[in-house]
Amino acid sequence: MNELDRYSKDTQDMLLTYLDRMRPGHAFLGTTNLDLTSLTERFQTRFQPVRLQPPENEVLAAFLARRWGMPIAITRQIVEGARGNVRAAMADLERWMG
Repeated sequence: MNELDRYSKDTQDMLLTYLDRMRPGHAFLGTTNLDLTSLTERFQTRFQPVRLQPPENEVLAAFLARRWGMPIAITRQIVEGARGNVRAAMADLERWMG
C-alpha cells in the first residue's frame, strides 16, 4: 500500500482489522515518504520499518541503459540530474525517448 501516512485514523483502524485477519505466512508491505509519527501508535507497532536508500548513480544508469537499450552516456546524464530519485530518472528518460 502506498503512502500509508496519508491514511486517516479511521482508515488506519480499518486496516488493522484487515491485518488481524490475514492468514499466516502472508506479508503486508506499505510505503511512506514522511515521518512515521504521522501514523497512529497502534498502526506503527504492526510494522517493521525499513529505510530504503537510493541506488548509486552508476547502478541506476546501468539499469536504465540495460532495460531500455539506451547508451550509458545518456543514462548517466539523466541519473546525474535526477540526484538519486529513481522516479524522476525514469520520467526524464521517458521524455528523452520521446
